[in-house]
Amino acid sequence: MIDSAYDAVADWYDGVTEAGSLLHDIAMPALLNVVGHVDGVHICDLACGQGIVARRLARLGARVDGIDLSQRLLDIAMRYEAEQPLGIAYQQGDAQRLDAVPDGCYHGVICVMALMDIPDLGAACHTISRILKPDGRFIFVITHPCFQTPSSSWVTDTSGIRARTVTNYTREGFWRSDNLEGVRGKVGAYHRTLSTYVHALSEAGLVIERLEEPLPAGDIAEHTGVPSVLVARCRKVSLEMEQQDAIPAAHATPGGTRVQPLRGHVAMVTGAGRGIGRASALSLAGAGASVVITARTRAELDAVGNEIVAMGGSSLVHEADVTDEAAVAALFDATLAWHGRLDLLVNNAGDNRRANIESVPLADWRYIFEVNATSTFLCSRAAIAPMRAAGGGRIINVTSMAAKRGSATRGSYSAAKFSVHGLSESLAAEVLQDDIHVTCVCPGAVATALRARSVPGEDQSTLLTPEDVADAVLFVATRHPRVVLPEICLWPRA
Repeated sequence: MIDSAYDAVADWYDGVTEAGSLLHDIAMPALLNVVGHVDGVHICDLACGQGIVARRLARLGARVDGIDLSQRLLDIAMRYEAEQPLGIAYQQGDAQRLDAVPDGCYHGVICVMALMDIPDLGAACHTISRILKPDGRFIFVITHPCFQTPSSSWVTDTSGIRARTVTNYTREGFWRSDNLEGVRGKVGAYHRTLSTYVHALSEAGLVIERLEEPLPAGDIAEHTGVPSVLVARCRKVSLEMEQQDAIPAAHATPGGTRVQPLRGHVAMVTGAGRGIGRASALSLAGAGASVVITARTRAELDAVGNEIVAMGGSSLVHEADVTDEAAVAALFDATLAWHGRLDLLVNNAGDNRRANIESVPLADWRYIFEVNATSTFLCSRAAIAPMRAAGGGRIINVTSMAAKRGSATRGSYSAAKFSVHGLSESLAAEVLQDDIHVTCVCPGAVATALRARSVPGEDQSTLLTPEDVADAVLFVATRHPRVVLPEICLWPRA
């Protein structure tokens, strides 16, 4: 028999929930509204407990299977079924595996107030995706992760106004409430940030299509204005890449039927007006990200922003000199004001002025370091706090094969790119504990205006394209957080 924390409290839990609870009273109407028509629909009530939701759905005409880890709760559910038969089939199973359940057998999976009980959220989401039919729906209800955290509480000011305080939102893990008379005091829960839920769903091919944050009816003072639960409906989509190990198309149209692995993510691309920056911004937008594009030339940025909008994507155009500390601070302020988070930073701003070391003016040397290295330092430093708050992220530094070996007339450029590599390795060692990954993408010769200016008369048809590099950027951006990828090198075959 599989152990469950609910086995020890099953009778108590049944009495509490059957009598009615605030969360169930709030959640059930919203859940049924999101579920919609279920007559004749085959549904799995996952982590069904003693069958409250299963029975409600069965009465609406659904064909329901109830699965739970707790045999004691299942015994209670089967007792209710025996007393009033509704055709519900119950079985014991672990939501993280469900080996006995065949692939693609359900039109819908519902999980109410239980994802917080499951240790491996990613495994559960993949299992749910597996047992759903193509285009099936996954609907879940959880305690609202933004407002119901281990450190949240109600406070009352001197005028009697009650407010909700939330701290340590990004501190994920198992916790147990101090209220030993409540469910979370007896069995505990896993607190996760909203972004963690979104990422786990996306990795499993479950795309969120509707969210509800229901408030209680009537005048319930201590909950007024603060949602206690979050209700979500997701759609299973066909994965174009096995476990996201293939590089997604750089210019796929948002809104299509394929998976958008960066949907819900916010990305920033510097030097985004042309070349590699433009191609990377379009690629990330095609993968579903909301993209902040920045450079010093407004007209070029506006053109790229219009391209993203034409694809059905979302962008914030922000002209900035990323070698200037105050300008970088304003850029990040605008980004957080736009979407409140940052998940991905692509440091692409750069320039090159070729000359023998003997003839390089000091002003040029400083300029090359400013635009290539200082900009990377300033933006990376500014990205750490919002990425940490989001539960992790990726910093991708577009460098060059010049960062791997020096060559004549590229001394200042090569030295600056070498320094970006050193910065990247040091930063990676500092922030990996926060699930912030740092990767260098090192292309060889790329057919850009910068390259044409530096090497006039070169046949650029033999070179990498900006889209080649953008594909590498997207590959890094869509890796699972467990994947550490220090660098990617690519160069033209010719």
